[in-house]
Amino acid sequence: MKRGIILALVCLNAALIVALVFGTTSRPAYGQVTGADYILMTGNISGDYDAVYVLDLATRRLGAWRFDRTRKRLIQARGRELARDFRRSSGL
Repeated sequence: MKRGIILALVCLNAALIVALVFGTTSRPAYGQVTGADYILMTGNISGDYDAVYVLDLATRRLGAWRFDRTRKRLIQARGRELARDFRRSSGL
C-alpha cells in the first residue's frame, strides 16, 4: 500500500515538472502586445483622481481618463497633441 502511494506521488511530481518546463511561455508578464502602437500607464490627476493614460504612438496623441469614485465610471480628460508640444519645446 505504501509503495503504491509513493509511486503515485513520484509520478505526479514528474508530471508537474514536465508541465512546468514545457508549459512556460516567452511572453512578458505585463501584457505587452507585439506590433501595437499603444502604451498604457496608470497614475493620478491632481493627486485626487486615479487616471489611465494612453499614448498612441502612431498619431502621437496622449489621452487621459480619470475615475469618478462617486459615479464609478471613467471620465475622459483633455488629451494632448505630443507632436505639437515637442515642436514647441524644441524651437522648430
